Amino acid sequence: MAMKQGRCPNCGSILTVDDRQSKAVCMFCWARFTPAEAIRIDENPGAYDFPNEEQEEPTDEERELAFKATRQVTLTTAAVQRQTPKRAKPQPGRLTPAQKVAMQKKELVVPRIQKSDRIRLIGGIGAILLVLALIFVPLTLMRESRRAKLAAEIATIAGEEIPGEAYGFSGLRNHSLILTTESELSEADVTAIYERFKAARASVYGIDANDAQANVRLRVANSQGLFEVRGGEVTLTKPQPVVTTPASTPDSTETAAGTETTDSAS
Repeated sequence: MAMKQGRCPNCGSILTVDDRQSKAVCMFCWARFTPAEAIRIDENPGAYDFPNEEQEEPTDEERELAFKATRQVTLTTAAVQRQTPKRAKPQPGRLTPAQKVAMQKKELVVPRIQKSDRIRLIGGIGAILLVLALIFVPLTLMRESRRAKLAAEIATIAGEEIPGEAYGFSGLRNHSLILTTESELSEADVTAIYERFKAARASVYGIDANDAQANVRLRVANSQGLFEVRGGEVTLTKPQPVVTTPASTPDSTETAAGTETTDSAS
């Protein structure tokens, strides 16, 4: 067996090949080639462009062939010293094996924000929060002020005294009222409460008396169910009756059984 030094025509690695074989396989990139081609390239590697193309996975026989020469020959340091071959330009959008390794070893760069940029960022956030506060704080204070005025008129609106925990206003413009009462009400009574609520709200907000106030909503809960008024339409949701099934007791079961036995004996 004549073992000679050659060079892989794909990646440029130095190999030992058997010039009597018709095929050789590179143990580094799995490229397939003839020993004669590898020996010829090794004679003048600078004149050859190595493409570094990806290869198909080798079969078991090809793996055996790739490592066979290495197991049988002890290479000297001079023989295995790798020279830097002339590399072909990498294909656009495709990394070479060396570039892939370099990417894996490359440290991640953590972006740093300069002090001046941090100050501007914090200042911008603070300005946005200030603008929001200037908009919403006055609106909230105004809403609470007008809600207090409506609460002062709750007896007039409901037509009876309502404790503080039995009613509540909601909405940014206090357009919704819910109250609880023990009084029996008709749809006409609920409609009257709805109209008095709209009138009180129009007075507090300075709304034209002819304004329909279509967004105003009233809910009244009592023993009859839940009345709801929207746009002047009254609906009543009645509570569902609770159906209970009497459970049989051991005494009643034994009594019934004893009666049946007595009747049979008779």
